[in-house]
Amino acid sequence: MGTGTGILFVFIAVMAVVFLIVGVMHLFFLLTIHRTLNRVKPENLALKPALLYLDFVPMLFFFWEIIILPRASRSVLREYESRNWPTDQPKLNVKVALALGWGTLFHWLGMGLSAGLAGIGTLIPAQQSLFLWLAVAVWVILTITSMLWMAIYIIYWVQMFTFATRIKQGWPTGSTQPGERGDYEDIDMM
Repeated sequence: MGTGTGILFVFIAVMAVVFLIVGVMHLFFLLTIHRTLNRVKPENLALKPALLYLDFVPMLFFFWEIIILPRASRSVLREYESRNWPTDQPKLNVKVALALGWGTLFHWLGMGLSAGLAGIGTLIPAQQSLFLWLAVAVWVILTITSMLWMAIYIIYWVQMFTFATRIKQGWPTGSTQPGERGDYEDIDMM
């Protein structure tokens, strides 16, 4: 086994492990958004909760998050507005959702570029090391930018969880009365 083949094997193994971890995290992420949308009044929904899982359809997931994340955030914003709650956080969350959706698209395109470069390197023996090193360079850049993307991803995830909890409790941010309840508490998720 040559050096190039060994690098390619390690590269593919690392990518497979990263893909598996991200996939499991993404499932729990979508479950949180689904739970949040289930707590929103039907007239405030900009997206049906079941449509979230189309994100697992191959090739559709490349751009589906650009659609679902802002709509999920808009649903929460509408719910807050219908309850006359402060809307600063949900408005910001819509912008974060757009950034996260586009970031996801560019992240996957970068991973595809990196894998493509590695594949081309195996097909052209004379330039094998050049393409493999380019693939590794793209992968390193992706790893660094993925840390920022992952931080935004987690912030959005926690924010959606917080919104779901607030909607279930019927208690807006800044409420002076902790026992205050909303008018839509008949949905029980768990």
